[in-house]
Amino acid sequence: MNTAFAAPLPAEKSGERFPQQDLWRFDQASRRKVRPDVNGVFRRIFVFAGMVLLTAYLTSELIHVLSVGGFAALEIVLIGLFVLNIAWLSLSFMTALSGFLVVLFGIKPSIVSMVSEEEAKHLPEGRTAILVCTYNEAPERIFGMALATMKELETSGHGESFDVFIVSDTTDPDIWVHEEAAFKAARARPGNGPRLYYRRRAANTGKKAGNIADWCRRWGPAYDYMIVLDADSLMTGASIVQLAHIMDKKPEAGLIQTVPVTIGRNTLFARMQQFAGGLYGPIMASGLAFWHRGTGNFWGHNAIIRVRAFMESAGLPHLPGSPPFGGQILSHDFVEAALMCRQGWRVCMAPEIKGSYEEIPPSLIDFATRDRRWCQGNLQHSRIIGAKGLRPMSRVHLGMGIMAYLSALIWLLFLITALLLTIQQLTAKPIYFGGDQTLFPTWPMQDSERAMSLLFWTLALLLLPKLFGLVLALFSGEKRRGFGGIWGLGSSVVMETVLSSLFAHVMMMVQSAAIFDILRGRDSGWNPQRRDDGSLPMSWVVRYHLLHMTIGTALGIFTFMASLPLFLWLLPATLGLALSGPLSAASATRKWGERFKYLGIFAIAEERRPPAILLSARKHSEMLALDFSKHEAISQLAGDPQLRHLHRQLIELQPVTREARISPSLAVGRAKLEISADLPELLRLLKPNEKAALLSDPESLARLEQMILPFIPPPPAAKPAETVAVHVGERI
Repeated sequence: MNTAFAAPLPAEKSGERFPQQDLWRFDQASRRKVRPDVNGVFRRIFVFAGMVLLTAYLTSELIHVLSVGGFAALEIVLIGLFVLNIAWLSLSFMTALSGFLVVLFGIKPSIVSMVSEEEAKHLPEGRTAILVCTYNEAPERIFGMALATMKELETSGHGESFDVFIVSDTTDPDIWVHEEAAFKAARARPGNGPRLYYRRRAANTGKKAGNIADWCRRWGPAYDYMIVLDADSLMTGASIVQLAHIMDKKPEAGLIQTVPVTIGRNTLFARMQQFAGGLYGPIMASGLAFWHRGTGNFWGHNAIIRVRAFMESAGLPHLPGSPPFGGQILSHDFVEAALMCRQGWRVCMAPEIKGSYEEIPPSLIDFATRDRRWCQGNLQHSRIIGAKGLRPMSRVHLGMGIMAYLSALIWLLFLITALLLTIQQLTAKPIYFGGDQTLFPTWPMQDSERAMSLLFWTLALLLLPKLFGLVLALFSGEKRRGFGGIWGLGSSVVMETVLSSLFAHVMMMVQSAAIFDILRGRDSGWNPQRRDDGSLPMSWVVRYHLLHMTIGTALGIFTFMASLPLFLWLLPATLGLALSGPLSAASATRKWGERFKYLGIFAIAEERRPPAILLSARKHSEMLALDFSKHEAISQLAGDPQLRHLHRQLIELQPVTREARISPSLAVGRAKLEISADLPELLRLLKPNEKAALLSDPESLARLEQMILPFIPPPPAAKPAETVAVHVGERI
């Protein structure tokens, strides 16, 4: 059978409801009964009591430092901002400390029980769908990843328990047709036809969350579990099988989140992030799993989800009002996890499961662009955190998501307040005799010993988690070698600490500006991400960072002239902002990434010995890229009758919505189709959204096919038999 003409999608199995949840009404009697987690209570007491004690102690130290001569308004503001900052920092430190102790003493971090190798050889009881979500990404990359995953599952003997769905929200019509061509090419490969499916939505309702919800409504009831992957994520066959077996054994589990390792990037910025994730990530992940227990969080990908649990409890409502705080829920994963926990399902993090990978944006600007969307979504949780029936830990997760961005603004306000207070003290004339009659003057004094103690403990909270990671790596031969030995590990930690402190103040400004944007009512939109070299024209980078560089330079000049101690105290912020343009540009290029790689800095084990699944995905991507051309969409359809047949199959399987029938883009596209004399003229007239509308409409497609017939190239002349044989042999 020619797999190019096999059904591109399985028969729909709808019937189960996927209702939108009411955030403000909840029947406690509907919640599933779960056994209380006493162990988790004690673990949380340890973490949060430690956070409170550290916050109280350091706040008291600050109060003593500032208590000379009483408290003015600026000093009270400074103390308030300090409390918020140090509480957030203390929680992060206690999480890292917990993770360090877990790894050091071999404590089981999560409530997930791993499956033995013998058990993993058997087929899982439940059927699993692997959903690969894509939005205007390179098609050969997406399908290469899918083929590599399927190959590993087939090789291990578990292939019949898993189906792979490419669920596309692509809006670019050229990329859309390229996806179909890649799907046709992937299906044509032996053994890949029956379990690889592709579906593109004509309307991006609900964005990624809506994409997954559409799949759940149409095919979800046919599967027990689903594994969600993003375009930049990857999982080994062994990790996927392990997850499916764990779900079989743990019926109360609604979701199990793996901890992806960042790999595969070459720019300096991305390699620095990969190194930090590889060294410090396992500690933080183990610490989170230590106190999250069964009320954990969802990061949106590289996780397995029980379909029934998701459909009955995680349907997202629309928030009243308009964006950025109203409308659809952007950071949907946190909310879906909270809703599943509300219904009594366990949401677990499992750092023990290896073989889960993702990629990091290649540059600071790309990272900030993605971060802007996350910032809006997390701040939107301020309208959800008080929802009826949420577990206390779910409210903590939502609060942490909000603080992840508010902390940048709070830190900026703290620096500004401290700067104003210092300037006030430098410029104010001392008053030696107050209003009371006295023979003795009151000398201005500061408790310098307490001030140094406060600085020391604050730096300790920041730097000790890095030291934890360094210590564990130094005492593990395998980890130490993976990071490049003692020299590579030590130099990488130093460089990462320096660069991250410089980048942190740039991100502080970027995130603060994003918060102000959101408060002004500006929506982030939904833009595709760049995956490869992050280099940009220097002029563009300078424009992006011009305000940051101006503020940093002005701050450095002013503080140097005002006070040398103040200048030295603010030096990391000053340098980070003043040099943000050159640093951002240099760190976004592969050239600087390769230079640091040559010096053995920011090495990770996966860079030295890439995972087999990554190499397989790249190989399949390269082979697929040779199997189809990347022309303009209509021209590509003109030259490939099989692709036209597949395209028609796919659009006829699309549900016809009212919005599609009355689409203005379709109306304008049809008008241009009628007035165009030939295909070249039509292509000159059509805009991308009009082209996509025509290609989505069966009637317009029939008219379009008549127009492209004259432009179909003649079939190639037959080659001699021996030439064909050599060509096929080379491809094999």
